Amino acid sequence: MPWKETTTMEQKIEFICEWRTGKYTIKELFKSFESKIDVFICPNIKSFHTAINVPDAPDWVVAAAKKNELIMVSPLNQGSVHTYESLMKAIVHEFHIPLY
Repeated sequence: MPWKETTTMEQKIEFICEWRTGKYTIKELFKSFESKIDVFICPNIKSFHTAINVPDAPDWVVAAAKKNELIMVSPLNQGSVHTYESLMKAIVHEFHIPLY
């Protein structure tokens, strides 16, 4: 029986389902999936907004994704709107978006 091949979107859905169980950390989940995603972490809100080319973005904008790439502000310096926990949820949110 051949191995089942999964699409990037199927893996993202699986990632979110696994994360929601609370059994795994984000780091553990990133290591377990076939498709690799480049993750870029900016040291603060200002550098993140510059990196996404929206320097005047509101502080609630803390993560962005495109095909096989995630860019985010550091969870240790998330700005005035988010907590560490809400930033982790925002990152997982980026995985449900269909990426082209």
